[in-house]
Amino acid sequence: MSPSPVFDLRFEASSAIGSLLLYFGVYFALKKLSLSAKSVSSLKETQLHHVLNNLVSLFNSVLQSVFSVWLFLSIDSNPVSYNRWIRPWVVNFASYLVYDTVCCLWYRGYLFKAEPGLVVHHVVVLFSLVSSLFGDASLMYYQVIATLCEVNSVHLHIRNTLKLVNPHFSALRWPNEIMNLFTFVSWRYLSSAYLVYQAALQFSQRVWYVASWWMFLAIALFAINNSLFYTILRGYRRDWIKLKRK
Repeated sequence: MSPSPVFDLRFEASSAIGSLLLYFGVYFALKKLSLSAKSVSSLKETQLHHVLNNLVSLFNSVLQSVFSVWLFLSIDSNPVSYNRWIRPWVVNFASYLVYDTVCCLWYRGYLFKAEPGLVVHHVVVLFSLVSSLFGDASLMYYQVIATLCEVNSVHLHIRNTLKLVNPHFSALRWPNEIMNLFTFVSWRYLSSAYLVYQAALQFSQRVWYVASWWMFLAIALFAINNSLFYTILRGYRRDWIKLKRK
């Protein structure tokens, strides 16, 4: 595994500013387009904000999914491109978490009380992303593995957006719901399990710092994924009850 480039404050800061401008720019561009869309023009301002923020989150999930899979495949086949893009990618994802926190607090100042799970998720992931910028190549490689779960986030954000636009369950949602469950298990849980496996290898090689750091991250991801999976199942149960009442 090739060593990561050293930390460069000027480069990381400029990448972070560019990424923040990208996400806020997408948000305001969508807001301008939404003024002429009949499906969302009737929504209240707070509801519209949630829809737009979900669409930006969907955009981010697609972006992170493509990059994380590409980086995972490129580390051996194309190490030059991997080393060129790994740090901007980490900074971009960290910048999205900052953007999302700001947007959630924009209309929901009680976020820390209303959705503690979201806060814990953002804190854990942001900490792991930023700290990996100061580590060696293995820390960034494990970060790529952890972010493979964003493949599932694509379907999660589609689900949330559809529910915001049309709260009533539609048969058109079934394909996405099936893919949501499939990718949750196949990408979220398997990527976390692979982190545990890699951490165990580091323990066997007596690389205590790296092994402990990534074992902590893997356990945290397992806990977050379990909480999220429970929330999804509760949502399915509520949808099923509504369908039976029709």
